[in-house]
Amino acid sequence: MSRRSSPSKIQDKVLSSLDGFSELMNSVGNKKRIYILALLLDGPKLLSIIEEKTELGKTALAHHINLLLNANLIKRISRGEYEITDDGVEILRNNLNLYMSSGLRAQEKAKQLQERFYYAYSLSSERIQEEKVVTNDPTYQDHSITYIGAVTGALQSLGSKVTTDDLAGFTGYGFLLSIAKERLWLGSPTGHTLWSTFASLIRKFGWKVKSYIEEESLPSDHEHNQPLSIRDDLRALKIFDKIKKEIDKDKPVVLWGIPVPEFCIVRGYRNNNYIVSTYADLSEELQNQFPYDKLDSDGSVHLIMFDKATSEDISDKDYKESIERAIYIAENKNLGREGYITGVSAYDEWINILEEIEDEGTEYFANAYMIDSYFQGRRSVVNYLEKVSKKFSGFAQSIPLQKAADEYKIVVENYEKLTNIFPKTYDGILKEELCEKGASILRTLKEHEEEAIYFLKRAKQNWKKK
Repeated sequence: MSRRSSPSKIQDKVLSSLDGFSELMNSVGNKKRIYILALLLDGPKLLSIIEEKTELGKTALAHHINLLLNANLIKRISRGEYEITDDGVEILRNNLNLYMSSGLRAQEKAKQLQERFYYAYSLSSERIQEEKVVTNDPTYQDHSITYIGAVTGALQSLGSKVTTDDLAGFTGYGFLLSIAKERLWLGSPTGHTLWSTFASLIRKFGWKVKSYIEEESLPSDHEHNQPLSIRDDLRALKIFDKIKKEIDKDKPVVLWGIPVPEFCIVRGYRNNNYIVSTYADLSEELQNQFPYDKLDSDGSVHLIMFDKATSEDISDKDYKESIERAIYIAENKNLGREGYITGVSAYDEWINILEEIEDEGTEYFANAYMIDSYFQGRRSVVNYLEKVSKKFSGFAQSIPLQKAADEYKIVVENYEKLTNIFPKTYDGILKEELCEKGASILRTLKEHEEEAIYFLKRAKQNWKKK
């Protein structure tokens, strides 16, 4: 991080003005005095108002006021009325900017983020009034792309033979890369515009689906530790009612909103609680439940409901189209919603963030979570491409498909290296040397993924019908 003055020059200036500088720093070196300055930012205040807001006694308040007056950070404008000075505004601004870019702030934000990923809540102890669980035991299938794990588990409970690799490869989700601009952040519904494509393709695995989407977060104010507003509570109840109706039909629902946020399978309800199956099961004490009003649907509300069974099978033509779709998703940089870049060129943004953007330590955990998702997505891609290559063994497309799989194997190996550098357990901020190492690995990843796309195009060009 750049510095305007060298440490030796700063040292000279501090030591030459130690008394005055320490007096100034002491004047704001107290939580209550900082609070008083912040209160005055929107205009003068009577002493009685300051006393009420700070909950200080008269003697203690007078002590803090005098220190701020002596430092010229506030001034008295009439009897019992004070306002902040230009110096007061400036010291808050400068110190706030310093704090926002500090390692301390980075660690605090990273801890807050991790706490959100391991969200805590309690269940009421009221008597069970209503309870229903889907009979075929829908179970989340192990996959860190939670859409893939949840939809696969729901489909299997409905009789489908689909695997996570089938779903990730055939729909193209495993080929997706979506990076937020200028920040390391994940956002499943927020990050791309492919949901209708993915939903329409589920029919090939035995079921047509219907989706319910609200293009707004829930909670809408992003305050996950506060009670919902009346409007948000009504929204949460509406969603709960929609899901409950599906459960009563003995059908699971895939929900974006399990606190992380992630996709999960809602497999039942108990009173006003969801009973779910998730990527990381909730505690035994909670019996895999969470209350209807604790949704964490960041970016949008997203429900996937299973409408009716189909008799469609995956044809040879469908497999060719899946490879065409893989090329489109892997290459196209314009499939992201506002604020996101997609496709292999998104690696450049990721590399730039690691190398150039200051204070990215605040999002360490999201970076690690994102790496884990793409790691498993590319593993599914390898398995899917090998399966399709074997299915068309002896045909012109088989060899380039296998070569594409081999390139993705190298991609997977490099993602595994990234998971070792940035594990999902909080371990401080994104240190510069780790960022540089991660950026180097991402460059290698990009090269091999571009080579894999080349072979996918060769397979498409050479495709022969069976």
